Amino acid sequence: MATPTYELLFTTTILVAAPLTITGIPSDYGDLVLAHDSGYNQMRVNNNTPTSTYSMVRITGNSSGATSFADNSSEIYHPDMAGKEGTTIVNFMDYSSTDKHKSILIRMSSHVIDVLTAMAARWPDTSAINEINLISNLRVGSVVSLYGVAK
Repeated sequence: MATPTYELLFTTTILVAAPLTITGIPSDYGDLVLAHDSGYNQMRVNNNTPTSTYSMVRITGNSSGATSFADNSSEIYHPDMAGKEGTTIVNFMDYSSTDKHKSILIRMSSHVIDVLTAMAARWPDTSAINEINLISNLRVGSVVSLYGVAK
C-alpha cells in the first residue's frame, strides 16, 4: 500500500480569540485532516443550519477512568476540552463524495486536564464538504492547519 501524501491547503496562527471558518476547500483529495493545538472547538461543516443534526459517540479517558457519551447535536463538540490547551486532529473521510453521509473522526488530548478522547461523528448530508466552521473561540497563539490527503 502506498504512503498517503498530505498537501497543506491552509494554515494560520490565531492572533485574536475568535471563531474560524476555512472556505474554498477543493474537492481534489480523498480525505481531509484538520490539526490544531487549541484544544477542542465546536465545529460544523458547510455552515449548516443548527437544525442539521450530527450523530456522535465519544470515549474519554484520564487517570481516574473512562467515560462514554452519545448524542445528536447541531454541532460537533466536546465540552470538557473547550478552550483548553491540547491537540486536536480531525479526519473528514471521503469528504468530497456526493453519494453518502460524511464520517468524521476526532482525536483530542490535553496534558493540562490529563485527558485523551476519541470521537466519531456522522454528518447526515450528501453534499461535498467545502467549508469547515470552528464556531467557538480558538486560543490565541494556536496554529490551525488543513491538509488534503491525496486519492
